[in-house]
Amino acid sequence: MDPRHLAAGPGFVFHIAQGYDRADGTLELDLVRYPEFPRLECPASVFAPDRPILAPKLERLTIDPVAGTCRTRPLESADR
Repeated sequence: MDPRHLAAGPGFVFHIAQGYDRADGTLELDLVRYPEFPRLECPASVFAPDRPILAPKLERLTIDPVAGTCRTRPLESADR
């Protein structure tokens, strides 16, 4: 099978917590996404007062390889 590229929205994924395939053929990934790549030119710059806070979000990514779609939604505590 050849690799496929699907648009999943902007952000930087640091960690995938879990992933599994569903009976309908879709794949689900629970992941931690930052709004942008954390630039660490100088580690101390992370704590600079003028730096925006890069709070990550826990999200669920649902991939449908047949349809070629990728959906993302926040993973609420009730979903876990």
